[in-house]
Amino acid sequence: AELCFLHGIDPQTPVGAVPRLPRLLARAQQLLEVNKQRAIPCTTGDLRPGRRMWVYGRDRGRCLRCASPISVTMSGEAGRERASYWCPVCQERPDRPGSGQAAADATTS
Repeated sequence: AELCFLHGIDPQTPVGAVPRLPRLLARAQQLLEVNKQRAIPCTTGDLRPGRRMWVYGRDRGRCLRCASPISVTMSGEAGRERASYWCPVCQERPDRPGSGQAAADATTS
């Protein structure tokens, strides 16, 4: 959820359709390295409670970037569903071309 948010990608995007996949994988390694010694992971750089994650577990909260309500979708076979969290404004959705521009702009630097 957090990597997809940081790269402005819908969490349901197939891996083969992820643009600039090597960059996303490098970010994944970076986050693992930064968080390997922490008891509570953080992807925002803000260690205060309620500010550690951009979207993960924030289904009753708002996006820390744009303040839109966080969306959550359950997917998978019955009894083994997994939650996917995303910001409908900051992340690209295949059914909404052109969405996700805010996140894309923020990750190009």
